[in-house]
Amino acid sequence: MARTLRRVVLISLVVLTAVQVGAQCGPWTVIPGPPAQGARAAVWTGDRFVAVGDGFFVSPDGRSWRNVPQEGFPPGGDAWLSWSAVASDGHRLVAVADHGWGTARGNTGAIAVSENGERWQVVEARTANGLETVAWGGGRWVAAGGSLFLWSDDGRSWHQGSVEPESSGIDIHSVTYTGSRWVAVGAGPGSSDGFTATSDDGVT
Repeated sequence: MARTLRRVVLISLVVLTAVQVGAQCGPWTVIPGPPAQGARAAVWTGDRFVAVGDGFFVSPDGRSWRNVPQEGFPPGGDAWLSWSAVASDGHRLVAVADHGWGTARGNTGAIAVSENGERWQVVEARTANGLETVAWGGGRWVAAGGSLFLWSDDGRSWHQGSVEPESSGIDIHSVTYTGSRWVAVGAGPGSSDGFTATSDDGVT
């Protein structure tokens, strides 16, 4: 009898705890914005959120967003960029774009840097492929798109990574750093193929 009573009490406590946890986890709150243009990626810098898409946006709390003015940016006037990803090392932000410039729109990209998310500078334009992803880790930045890998130690000067010849035709979607290894994933040359690529240093 005592054992049965203890079992009933234990089950009751488990159910009560589950109900309490469920009550604390409400649905996501959808907030229209960022204003004007849609965003495709966001990152937390340590004191603010920064989002990118058809423009740049900043927020102190993830709820109230503000467009970052882009007067004279990008240079050249007749230009349009769709920013696909953004990353932070805690001190600097790097954003990558997967659409080209002005009448040269297409499968070319660009890279921009910012110290605070408020002012951006394009440091690479018309890259060989549109860029879909960027990440920081181990003291190095890595950006990628199509079959192109780029790396940088400061986010400003970029170099092309070395890839195996059979990588032609791949489409890199995302890259991340584990603390000891870089891993990239994406679509293979075939319509239903996938692939994973790894690198110890983000360069080769």
